Amino acid sequence: MQHPTMKSLKEIHTRYFAPAFFIFIIINYLLFFYEPGQGSGRIPYADKIVHFILFATFSFSVFYGCFKSSGNLVKSNLLLLFVLAVVAYAGLTEIIQYFFVEHRSGEWADFFSDVLGICTGFFLLDKLKRFF
Repeated sequence: MQHPTMKSLKEIHTRYFAPAFFIFIIINYLLFFYEPGQGSGRIPYADKIVHFILFATFSFSVFYGCFKSSGNLVKSNLLLLFVLAVVAYAGLTEIIQYFFVEHRSGEWADFFSDVLGICTGFFLLDKLKRFF
């Protein structure tokens, strides 16, 4: 029997995850199909900044959906699942870029920027959740 406070995947309100899905599509486009231009190297580490912003925004929206679905961010039963899924997704994007995307390269530094963005998104939502 399931614990009374646990929510199953069927009970999650998908509308709260709509922004995350939209950002997921944008990330996939930028990481797999967008080809950076010649002038993109003007700002040092610009690609790392973009990775950070993309994954901070994505994780914020994922954790927002988790928070709104469960009413509690830290004690949510699905929080660990979402954290692991977002980090795995970040790693998978780098592996795919390294092996399969000709105009991109998977880098550890990009992955670390992604993970830093994921952590930032979580902590921002944790600090701002009283406004939601």
